[in-house]
Order: sequence, then structure tokens, then C-alpha cells
Amino acid sequence: MTDTSAVNLIKWYALHDGRVEEMRKQVGNAFWNYQHTLAEWTIPDEQHQRAAFENLKSGVKTFPCPRCSSKGSLYLDANPIDLTKEDFKTYVWKFHNVVNAKLGKPQFPIEKLNNCVPAEIVEEFASQIDNEILRNKILQTITCEV
Repeated sequence: MTDTSAVNLIKWYALHDGRVEEMRKQVGNAFWNYQHTLAEWTIPDEQHQRAAFENLKSGVKTFPCPRCSSKGSLYLDANPIDLTKEDFKTYVWKFHNVVNAKLGKPQFPIEKLNNCVPAEIVEEFASQIDNEILRNKILQTITCEV
């Protein structure tokens, strides 16, 4: 019997030979920036937070790295969000730290999470503003590195 996830992983590595780590980093950074930004701005009612959680699950399932997609999906299925105990922002923070731990990366302290928008998002948005005063105000927005 063949493990289809192992076969898919081998095919993916062969197809993207030489670019795997670069792709993982770029896609991973974009994914986490999006999820943390969505979590920061999600309306704090159960319906919107549940929709954001479903969006997270969908994003993980379609992640281009088969190993990341598989392991991430297993985690999300085994740890469904409990909106009576935590909000979506805290859930994304915990999930990101689980992934960072598995990758040997540093943990992101929860104290930095409040009113936090990733710096890349703020800088990208500000770069599109013609008004210098407004652009500088936007750049002073509380940012964080995720």
C-alpha cells in the first residue's frame, strides 16, 4: 500500500527542485501575515470568528507544500476553535507558535499581539498613499513582526 501524501510530497519536491525553501518562506510569510491581520480585524462575534476559522482551515488545506498542508490540517482538525474559551486572534497566535516550535523558530509572545498589524502589511499599504502626512501616520500604526 502506498502512502499518497508521501507520493505527493515527492512529486512536489521534484517539480519545485531548487526553489522549495524559498517558496515555503514566501508563501508561509504571506499566509501568516494574512491570518494575523484577519484575526486582528475580524468582528468579535461567533459567526465571523467561525468563518475566519473555516478560512484558516481552507488556507492550510490548499497550502502548496504537501507536508505543511497535511500536518497543519491534522492540527486544526485535532484542535478545533472553542469560542467560549478563546477568540480567533488567540487561536491563530497559538497555532503559529505550534508551527514555529516544530520548525525550531522562536515563539511570538502574546503580549505583542494586541492591536498588532504585521509591518509588511502596513508598509505595503502606506507605499500606495500619495499624501505624505497620511502615509507617515499610517507608518506609525502599531506593527509587529510575525
